[in-house]
Amino acid sequence: MSVFFKDIASDNPVREGDVEKVLAPLGLTIKDEESSEYERLLAAVHDCAERVLSLPDYQPAPDLLRYPRQNVRLAVEVDQKFGHAWAHRFLIKGSTLGGSMKGKSVCLKDCIAVAGVPQFFGSDAFPAWTPSTDATIVTRVLDEGADILGTATCEHFCNSTSSFTSAQGTVENPHAIGYSAGGSTSGGAALVASATVDIALGTDQGGSIRVPAPLCGCVGLKPTHGLVPYTGITSGDPIDDHAGPLARCVADVALCLDAIAGYDNIDGKSVGAGPHGTFKFSRTLCGSKRLDGVKVAVLKEGIDHALVQSNVRSCVLAATRGLEQLGAVVDTVSIPCHVEGPSIWTIQQRLPGAMGILGRGYGQRGLHLTEFEKARLPWVDSNFQKLFPSTKNTVINGLYLMDKFPGLYSKTVNIGRQLRDAYDRVFQSYDVIVMPTTPFVAPRHGPRDSVLGSIIYSFSYATMGKKRVLVSYGVDVDAVAGWLGSYGGEDYRTILAEVRIGLFAGTVGTRRVLKLFTKYNIKSTWFIPGHSLETFPEEMAAVRDAGHEIGLHGYSHENPTDMTIEQQKEVLDKTYRMLTEFAGKPPRGSVAPWWETSKEGCQLLADYGIEYDHSMSHHDCQAYYLRTGDTWTKIDYKKKASEWMKPLVQGQNTGIVEIPANWYLDDLPPMMFIKDAPNSHGFVNARDVEDIWRDHFDYFYREYDEFIFPITIHPDVSGRPHVLLMHERLIDGAMGPLSNAPIDTIKTRLQKTPAEFGTSAWSRITKIAADMFKQEGFHAFYKGITPRIMRVAPGQAVTFTVYEYIKERLEKSNLAFTGGKYEE
Repeated sequence: MSVFFKDIASDNPVREGDVEKVLAPLGLTIKDEESSEYERLLAAVHDCAERVLSLPDYQPAPDLLRYPRQNVRLAVEVDQKFGHAWAHRFLIKGSTLGGSMKGKSVCLKDCIAVAGVPQFFGSDAFPAWTPSTDATIVTRVLDEGADILGTATCEHFCNSTSSFTSAQGTVENPHAIGYSAGGSTSGGAALVASATVDIALGTDQGGSIRVPAPLCGCVGLKPTHGLVPYTGITSGDPIDDHAGPLARCVADVALCLDAIAGYDNIDGKSVGAGPHGTFKFSRTLCGSKRLDGVKVAVLKEGIDHALVQSNVRSCVLAATRGLEQLGAVVDTVSIPCHVEGPSIWTIQQRLPGAMGILGRGYGQRGLHLTEFEKARLPWVDSNFQKLFPSTKNTVINGLYLMDKFPGLYSKTVNIGRQLRDAYDRVFQSYDVIVMPTTPFVAPRHGPRDSVLGSIIYSFSYATMGKKRVLVSYGVDVDAVAGWLGSYGGEDYRTILAEVRIGLFAGTVGTRRVLKLFTKYNIKSTWFIPGHSLETFPEEMAAVRDAGHEIGLHGYSHENPTDMTIEQQKEVLDKTYRMLTEFAGKPPRGSVAPWWETSKEGCQLLADYGIEYDHSMSHHDCQAYYLRTGDTWTKIDYKKKASEWMKPLVQGQNTGIVEIPANWYLDDLPPMMFIKDAPNSHGFVNARDVEDIWRDHFDYFYREYDEFIFPITIHPDVSGRPHVLLMHERLIDGAMGPLSNAPIDTIKTRLQKTPAEFGTSAWSRITKIAADMFKQEGFHAFYKGITPRIMRVAPGQAVTFTVYEYIKERLEKSNLAFTGGKYEE
């Protein structure tokens, strides 16, 4: 059907050649003799578009008299206990008539429209936009008496299951700072789990309720598609759009679902839902707690997936045994096509997801948020550059698929229906299908500055089932600067000799350490004092040109605790400018000389935008956020004890990441010789230091799934032959088959895999060893043995020869081994 407009406006901009321009990107043409006719039709549709554009919009009017918005404001630091969980704070009091949710406090994901409240949508690619209407679910919880306390941060364009992608800030897991709260309903999950609010209203396109709920330890429900109207909520893809509640208990989730479910006469997806107000989900929880007659299906492909952590698997199976004790029948079922779900969802989401981001989402009846479209369209490159990598990736993927795989979307939707039908066949015999909601516990936050790294973490790198270990080398090039009063050099009679040690560090030692890193293709951070930069320009340029990062380390290795605030500012300003000019970019990291800092030190770093520090020792293998403003009371024996018996008072987080300093992983204390220093060692056997470092690594590896191994070295120490050889042995051990001793591996897996009832210890050990052999073959049983043998000096050459022979034979063998359940 076509509508023809006879009269064309005099100011219509369509001109000759415009038709051809429209078709050109598709490689299509029209006949020359038809061009003028299509030009007229194009002009007519332009006039039609102008006509519609001039009409007033039509959106549901919010009841601002009944539900006024009070004290709308941007969330400030005092509000934020868990990173940036709140987006905006305000108060909308629920109905004075009461209702099923009277007394309940609610927060809204920052993609749910509230008239008069700005919305970020997790982005800063365009200014916050302000809706003129309320989402249907907002009105419904208010009608039931709930109070709304604000909007909660969501991830960037609701396009991540992590909690570090929002442009407004990272949301912290309320149970562990530094760990993911899950996403994209990240702020809501954190606020619910911390008991800041009772209920959060969230959305779910690909896990955005279901991921943050378990990672934060609360209950989340993605309702049946269309059961809850999506009216007034920013859309990701109509096929995937779901709105639902998160709460600390199932009862509150059911209570909220009763309030928000049902067709609203607007959302086309909800046409098949029952009338609003007719649902009684909460009542079903009031009956018997027995489950006699209930049939539960444990999905084999879900519980046995290689990505499911053993502790998660054990917890889920333990829960199903609890269901059996309540009378349920529990069986294991198989749906082979379940494993194709991620591929199906990815293709089905990327195409409409890209079109939605670009403002080209069509074919859906309902309420379209025109203020949002005005705020973000048209796209320009400067705005696109502000998108988080996962959102850019969706656009790039979608455009590529449209170009290279035309018609694939249709097939993807068909196969998705096939997957649904497979589940429905199981539901003909069973009441519920059980599998882990997430295959892992909350992982640490990912990096914001790496495209690939951020996307890997956004889609939960922890699902890879591997340990994550960062062996970090930090090089402090103190050189001569270390002998200008920092180590006490001017106080010693041998100042000339000590300065020559510094000269060795800045030249010979630096070149040797640089050669070591080049040999193993290691990129590290060199913390260079301004004095070293200006004294040894050729050597420091070689470090820079080799691709190593350059960080702050004072000017003359001065002790910040002995300096005034003015001196500290002067040194930081000078060295920051020096390193920026030298490296071509501002320094991101800092090491305080002598690992000493003043009470103003953290704030000074924050003022200069420093992202990480390596000077503090609150932990020895885990990164954390630096605090500033800690206070404590010293003992004063001249005063009453009651005046100084006071605890340490913690200050505020700065947002600077601390990569922990560890004196036991520093080469200088045991192996630096200072002639007149009474506590100088210098002649400690490097193999003794190596043993200490290996013991640290073995303990961290056994106790942590992810950790940092922060090695600190100095060219005047690690540039010595015996220490260089120690580093070579350690690097060979870390990069080659010298870690993960089989006995330690089996012991770790025994500790982290709860025993099933009736299983003997020997059978568990045998099963773990068999899986190791199946996955890695003989390699699993020679890895890790060597370091322990190699520490024994007698017979070392013979041992090494035998080891190399066995290693070569095994690695050249043609034996093939399929993957098992365990990976490190």
